[in-house]
Amino acid sequence: MEIDPARMELLYGFFDTYLQLNEEEEKQVLKEIENLENLSEEEKEVVRHLPNSYYEMGMKEGEQKGTRESKQEIALRMITKGMSVSEIAEITKLSEEEIKKLVDQ
Repeated sequence: MEIDPARMELLYGFFDTYLQLNEEEEKQVLKEIENLENLSEEEKEVVRHLPNSYYEMGMKEGEQKGTRESKQEIALRMITKGMSVSEIAEITKLSEEEIKKLVDQ
């Protein structure tokens, strides 16, 4: 199932534009891919990696998690500098409860 980069780009564009599945539909598609007997494991893996909303959701979650972890790291540095919880909350946009948990750690 080798596809040249230009055709792969076309397929990605098609999936991104016309194949927006909801969560239930995504699960069904993945289940059906697993049940296809005429595809080898390698071919199934290629199909699984085509763009889909799970990939996009995962990217967004990763970005949010990274931003949150960065804010926590900054807050920890601010704590070590002796800044107040309210100042840290104002600057980092973390809640005071989150910052207090960091202080307790």
